[in-house]
Formats: sequence, C-alpha cells, structure tokens
Amino acid sequence: MNSRKKRKIFKKILFLLIIFLITSILSIVLLIYGTKKEESESLFYNEQSYLDYKVCLKENDFYETDCLDKNMGYIANLIDYLNVEFQYNFKMNKKVDFVYKYYITAEVNVFEKNNPSVILFNKIINLLQEKTSDLNDSDEFTINEELKIDYSEYNELVRSYKNQYSVIADSTLKLTLHINVESQYNNFENPINTSNNMKVMIPLSESTVTINMDYKNINDSDVYQEVPKKTITSYIILISGVVFGLISVMLFIYIILFYDKKTNIKSEYEKLRDRLLKEYDYLITSSITLIEEGRYETYDVADFKELVQIAERKDKLIMWTEAKHGKELVSWFSIIDEEKLYRRIIKESDFDEKKK
Repeated sequence: MNSRKKRKIFKKILFLLIIFLITSILSIVLLIYGTKKEESESLFYNEQSYLDYKVCLKENDFYETDCLDKNMGYIANLIDYLNVEFQYNFKMNKKVDFVYKYYITAEVNVFEKNNPSVILFNKIINLLQEKTSDLNDSDEFTINEELKIDYSEYNELVRSYKNQYSVIADSTLKLTLHINVESQYNNFENPINTSNNMKVMIPLSESTVTINMDYKNINDSDVYQEVPKKTITSYIILISGVVFGLISVMLFIYIILFYDKKTNIKSEYEKLRDRLLKEYDYLITSSITLIEEGRYETYDVADFKELVQIAERKDKLIMWTEAKHGKELVSWFSIIDEEKLYRRIIKESDFDEKKK
C-alpha cells in the first residue's frame, strides 16, 4: 500500500474518530441531564427504657415499710408481690407515621442446679395481651405499663414441680416487654422496622435467702439511609442520549472493521505473488540470496507460464527471492540450467504503470 493511500485512510479514520468522540460526549451529557439523582436521606432513631419496681412484703415484725425499693436484697418468704413498671421511649429526628405493638410475658424456667443452660421445665404466660397504636406525623411515642406480680403464685408453681418430681434445681421468673415498631417516611420507599425487649429476671426461691433481681434497660440507636435513586427528568433528552450512544457504538464497530479491512488490503503485486506461490508451490523453492547475473547467460522470459514450462521441461525448480529495491518490493523467479539463467521479475511499480 503506497503512502498516498495510507494518508487517505488515516484521514478518514481520524474523521470517524472525531465523530465518535462527539457522539459519545453528547450521549453522556444527554443521559446525565435526562435523569436526576435524588439526594440521599437519613433517619435517626433513639430508644430508651427505664424499669422501676418495688417489692411489697407480707406482714412482719421487722420492716416498718410495706414495700422495698429496687436494687436491694429481699428475703424470699417475706415477698408478697412485686409492683413492676415498664417505661419505654422511641424518638426519631423527623416526623413519620408510626405503628407500634407491644405485649408482656412471664416465663418460668426450672433448670439444673447452677446450670441455666439445661432447662427442666419452661412455661410462658401472657401477662398483657398485644396492644397496637397508630401515630401519624409524629417523631416519638412512649409506653408506660405497670403490673402487679404475685410472687407467691410463681413460687408455688415451681415448688409443686420440684416436690412432684423430687428434683433439686434452680428457678427464675423472667418478665419481658416485647416491642415492635414500624414507621413509614414519605421519602423512603420501604418501611423501617425495629424490635427490642425489656427484661427483668427474678429468682424464685423457697428458702429464706437473700435474692437479687437482674435487669437491663434499653439504650439503643441507629441510622437508616435511603440509597439515592435516579429519576427521569425528560424522556426526549434521555431517548436522545440513548440514540447517540447507539450511534457511538456502531461508529466504533465500523472504525474497527474499516481499519482492519483497509490495513489488510493486498496490492495487485501481492495478490499475483501469493497466487503464483500457491499455484506452483510444487515447483517453487524460496531462496534468501539473489543469483549473481554475471555468472550466467541471462534470459528474461515474457510470461511466468513460460518459466513454468522451462522448469517442467528441464526438470528444474524455480527459485524465488523477494527483496526491496528502493521503496518497492521485487520478486525474482529464476531457473539455473548449467550456464544459463532463466528468470521472470515482478515489481510493484509494474502494476502502478498499468493503472496509469
């Protein structure tokens, strides 16, 4: 391929690349302007609880007060009942629609002595049936529930079990406030759900030993973040962006195919050379050096077929050598017969002259 053709192909490819770049930029810009990215939003919530209880005693000759405050030691067989108060507060940083549900259970567990993991007896009792409340456009709510727990009732249940089956075991009464919150925020696609429990563990005992109650208040918080979404601002702009994107893709494919086609085009010289080498491969052998003309009586044959006839008649091979003379490729097809050299020379310039 001559330099003039190469320059022409290069100019066309450059032009196509510029068009490709313009359409690609247009596609990206239009797609960006055709869609809008919504800003992300966050919701923050905080939940806290407070448990208060009093242990009310049976009549006795020692205590001047009827009820003892929490976080004291208590004699089991002096306990009449427990007054337990559950307080829970849920607060968000923005106003939402709430649906919250809660209920309270009492769970009696009898387990192997000093080994709470081995449960011998378990019973769950509903102390407060599930309550549901709806709140619209609010940022907080509070739960307050007060229960009177008959300590003797649960102690008697455990005593009966132990006596009947003659087991030596430990036992507890666990009170639990179960809370489930579902909130809906207008800017959020999905509802926000959270659940938590307030618990107090009360040892059950028949003997006159000091017992301590174990409880833990809720102090929790979290952040919900809605992932930004893209919304269509203009279908015309968006479709235009898609169209320019498709044009860019097709242009890119065309540039690759065009480049591959043009760079792999063979000249008329190359076509003839390759055809001769393929058609007469049984007669032609390659040589890396040129035959010295002065050593032989040289005959330039007018046609390649004549050279083939000479090779077949004299039972000789045709030696082929290709080299560059100046800027053009030249092929020498030669037969040596004693002191004679028969040859056919094919040059790239031969075909340029024919075109002229």
